[in-house]
Formats: sequence, structure tokens, C-alpha cells
Amino acid sequence: MGTFRSVILLASNMSAGFAMASLDHMTLIAPSIERGIEVFESLTGVHATEGGKHSVNGTANALASLGDQRYLEIMCPDPDGPPAGSLGAQIATVGAPRFVNYLVRSYNVDAVGVAAERFGLRIDPDFVMSRETLEGQTLQWRIGVVAGHDFGPIVPHFIDWMDSPHPTADCAQGCSFVSIRALTPDVEELGAIHSALGIDVDVVAGDSHGLEVVIDSPKGLVVLRTDEALG
Repeated sequence: MGTFRSVILLASNMSAGFAMASLDHMTLIAPSIERGIEVFESLTGVHATEGGKHSVNGTANALASLGDQRYLEIMCPDPDGPPAGSLGAQIATVGAPRFVNYLVRSYNVDAVGVAAERFGLRIDPDFVMSRETLEGQTLQWRIGVVAGHDFGPIVPHFIDWMDSPHPTADCAQGCSFVSIRALTPDVEELGAIHSALGIDVDVVAGDSHGLEVVIDSPKGLVVLRTDEALG
């Protein structure tokens, strides 16, 4: 990755030209919505609110606010049965709930794409998703996935809620966000990506790539790590 490193370090000295992108939400996956809600409640004392279904992905979710327009999403297979080969069908095979990734809020995914292309990354895929809430409201949002690097899910996706209300307006309360860290042996490279794309998340040294989130809850501080199964 020598050439890539050189270009990244050059790009880290450039202004991204848009506001810093802070945490929007983080994702736990669970083999069923009941199991995900149960494990989260056992850790925090908060019963996550069922959100609805993503019909394209064969998934459903439950949500818990972390305050200040941040939340935790429990993503699971559609309880009515996910289509074969769908994301929901893949999640159905996990043995236990697990923290897997996070998304940062953007109001200009196109500008993020331009910044990424300046040093050899790209936004791929770039797509619009929707979910119908249990009350019958349709939410729409745009997702931009940063591709062309070797850091996997510790580089976040970007999300633009477009004209939809933010999900924290209608989900379980009681928890609050404390911190998030990206751990990697390649602190310099990942830090440069964060700087160039405006990602407002700390990067610290670790033996392998991973994420660590701390949230406060009625049961005290809870630490979620991507290398640990829950429950």
C-alpha cells in the first residue's frame, strides 16, 4: 500500500470543503429482533423501539436513542422471512448479537465523493433506501459507502436523511452516547482518511482493525466492541 499511503498523506493536508461528519448511528446485528431487543435491554435497561422493515434488504430494525440525534440500530432479519441471498438472510446466520459498524451524518454526499476521489477512494455504492414505520410513515435516506481501502467497516458509511425526520424523534430514550474510537495498526493512514473526509471520530492504535463505543445507560456504562459477541 505504499503508493496509496503517499496519496493519502498528501490528501490529509487538503481541506475537505464540508462540515465535519459526526456520529449518526451505530448498528448491532442480531439473529432475530426479539433476541436483539432482549440482549440490548439486559445490557442497558432500555427496551428498544421496533422501527419497521427494509423490504429491499429483507431486514427489520429496532432503535434506541443515544441523545443529540444519535441512536443505536438493532438490525435483524425480517420476522416474516427474509428472501434467500438477502442481507436479512445473511444476518439470520449470526450466532449472537454483535456491534458491526457505524454511520456518520452528511448533508452533501456528493462533496464527500469528490474528496474521496482526490486520493484514490470512491463512494460505491451510492443509493437511496426507505423504511415504512409501524405507524405507516415512509422514511427515505441516502447512503454513501466509502470504497477502495483495506479498513473494512471501521471506515463509516455516510448517511443523508434528505427530507425525512430523524429516527431519534420516535424511539426509546434513556441511553446517551459517550465516545467512539476506531482502533487500527495503521493509525496514520486511517487518520488521514478521517481528516480528508471530515470524519469526526478518534483513531487510536490497536493490534487489529476494530471499533469501540461507550454509551451511558440506566445500568451504567456499556462498552460495545466489534470483536465481541453480545449475550
